[in-house]
Amino acid sequence: FDARNFFDGPTVPPLHRHQYGGQIGGPIQKDKTFFFADYESLRSDAAASFVAAVPSFAGRTSVASATPGTFTTAPIIQQIFFGATAAGPVGTNAPLIPTCNDGNYLTAAAGSTCNFNSTPNQAVRENYGVIKIDHSFGSKNTMSASYNIDQSTEFEPTQLAITADDVYMRRQVLSLQDTHIISPNVVNTFRGGAQRINYAGNLDIYTSAPIDPRLYVNANPAIVHQSPFPQIPAITVPGVTNIGAPALGFNYVPRYIGYTSMNFSDDVNILRGKH
Repeated sequence: FDARNFFDGPTVPPLHRHQYGGQIGGPIQKDKTFFFADYESLRSDAAASFVAAVPSFAGRTSVASATPGTFTTAPIIQQIFFGATAAGPVGTNAPLIPTCNDGNYLTAAAGSTCNFNSTPNQAVRENYGVIKIDHSFGSKNTMSASYNIDQSTEFEPTQLAITADDVYMRRQVLSLQDTHIISPNVVNTFRGGAQRINYAGNLDIYTSAPIDPRLYVNANPAIVHQSPFPQIPAITVPGVTNIGAPALGFNYVPRYIGYTSMNFSDDVNILRGKH
């Protein structure tokens, strides 16, 4: 299931996927109380093949010209994105936007792009567990309770290796049911449950290149729980792979979601009729 795709290079990116778990169950009190527990885990490391369009060497180093239609790059752009300094040329520092590695970096024209190929690892870690207890108070009253939790993390660098998607998800569900036979014709069933979901989606700084402070933006003051990480804006340049865009295609980051819901019900079933 790890077949080569169109964007893979000479070597297929590695895929490591491990799933394991176990169950156990049995009586706690003979003929009265029983339990069941299950644990499952997923460990996945899947390298993705990304192809990002980035400016060529000529595009990074071109200077202003009076000739109409000539591609030019402003010095501030060279400093923020291409590794220039106030006293040094492009490439003095490691560039924020990586250079091409497809062999066309020095030969591509100023107005064109070349490709930065990468195979970052998408790391997924998921743990799932459930425990269930059934208890009989007698021939007319039984109770069942269960709790399950599903917790996962996902981390994947983006196409330009500047940022990385960092997603955390946890879901918990607690349920309870009590069934009481009041008489041969009347049965009462009580049900209750609670669900809690927590989600955190961040765009972490992943690059080792220096980031110009002028690139950062302030967090939205309307966000109650703001990201602890500095924020790089999403920047779109025609013909160039988006800067600061998530790899997973979920554009609303940073985002934090957390809510708890509960529900309760009680049913009384009455059976009447002639036999």
